[in-house]
Amino acid sequence: MTRSSSSIITLLCLLMTTLPQTVSADWLGLTPSEQLHICTSVMEDCPVVPAAAWYFQDEIIALATVPVDQNSAVRPDWLTSVPEIPLKPTPIWLASSLQLKNVRLIADGAQLRLSTGKRIPLTLTEQIPANQAFWNQDTTEFFNKRSLNIRGEADGKGGFIARTVWPNDFRLNLSQPLKSLERGESVEQLVRDADQTHQSRLIWQRSAGFRSSTPEAVIGLMLNGAQGDDDEAMAGHFAVVTGRFMADGSYRHWLVNNFYNLDSYNEKAIIAAPTPMDNYLADLNSGQNYYRPSYMLVAVMSDSRLAEAYQFSVNEVFNHFYQHDFVYNHAAFNCAGVSMDIFRALGWSIPMRGREGRLKAVAAYFLALTSERSLTEARKAYDYMMTERTRLYPAQAFDSAARDLLAILTDPENRQLSTFELQLVNDIEQLWFVSIPQIPSSRAAGSAPAYDIWEYIERTPDNRNDWQTVESPPRAFPEHLKQRQPVNASSGFMPPATVVLIVLMLLILSVLLYRRYRK
Repeated sequence: MTRSSSSIITLLCLLMTTLPQTVSADWLGLTPSEQLHICTSVMEDCPVVPAAAWYFQDEIIALATVPVDQNSAVRPDWLTSVPEIPLKPTPIWLASSLQLKNVRLIADGAQLRLSTGKRIPLTLTEQIPANQAFWNQDTTEFFNKRSLNIRGEADGKGGFIARTVWPNDFRLNLSQPLKSLERGESVEQLVRDADQTHQSRLIWQRSAGFRSSTPEAVIGLMLNGAQGDDDEAMAGHFAVVTGRFMADGSYRHWLVNNFYNLDSYNEKAIIAAPTPMDNYLADLNSGQNYYRPSYMLVAVMSDSRLAEAYQFSVNEVFNHFYQHDFVYNHAAFNCAGVSMDIFRALGWSIPMRGREGRLKAVAAYFLALTSERSLTEARKAYDYMMTERTRLYPAQAFDSAARDLLAILTDPENRQLSTFELQLVNDIEQLWFVSIPQIPSSRAAGSAPAYDIWEYIERTPDNRNDWQTVESPPRAFPEHLKQRQPVNASSGFMPPATVVLIVLMLLILSVLLYRRYRK
């Protein structure tokens, strides 16, 4: 997909003459568009770390052109032993170079067209072969005659190839009155009770009628639900969002900091990166809301300092991630764990909820060993039980952070607050809960995520052979790009507790055998 500069200019000229609604967003995350440099090839002038360049060599990315003070970023404890990376911008994964704003989809028989004053032929990006589901007639009906924002490319014939299709009614309803959580009502209940419609609810505000003439910052917690056709994805997914609060309530331009496994080829071609909300939720192949519903808790801030502090910090963590200073781990270093660690490093003491415990972990190890006959799967089972739950389960991370935000906003004297927490209390003007429905397609319907191991077990088939799963082939990272051993390198197939137990069992067996045959 690499292009020369001249071919990009040709595409832009074509679109300017045939698609009058093509414009850039005013903001991308916290950054105004005039401070962004778009790279259609990392071989061009894209000063990213070499490891990031390897991952994005065939992708369209955006880079902030304004330097950031590296001292404004913090790192989780487990990264402090790793040398700092010379300051480089972190790639924002755009995936598409062009955008159509406020267009309508017209289903014309088997043909799709866009209405922008005149009808423009629309084709869809190709379905990735490994992707199990795609746009179908239900999708067409969902988008039909709806106001849309579409990212994609010109087809060279006066038409447009859509990669991301975003419904413009997915926005905060700013005319909503305050509707605080009632006695006995919880954020978890809002997640579980969400229906298949887009809903936004103002659950807390500092003063009535808050409005701003300038875009204020937001920090959002993103929780994606359970997939309906992948039993390994029952726990959902977690990410942290930053961006600017807009007067029309739109949030498609916010950035989602999306941690995914870099060491496998994702079946939907997801690349771990900060990425625009419309790409994160509504890319035709990789969009989260094509295969499960999603939920957000959004804090509208009177100052951008905390959102910037998080974004600066997560950017540095992403650069370390690309060069494998740490590797993705579905237990301790997953989407929830890494995101929560950054918040805690900044000074937000989101309450932890403990782990299942060593006895359960040892039992899970031997149960997995006998049922799966795999040391790898046994070690995974042990690690899951030994990982603190807000670092393991996306729903636990989301719920604990949401409860704590409400607690410190409504009763800030309840505990001694850190500097970061005091700034949260001072800066947050509103809290919104948003439920975002799954976009209809040929994929099975998803649901709310499992909140713990016991709900996970209850919702999956008893026989592992009956599980629906998707195999992701490994992706080898080039040896010449590796800087050092990752801080969370594998510690072996057998945890110390299981080794001790096996040794004790062998000793007991030896004593019993000795006593028997001595007679």
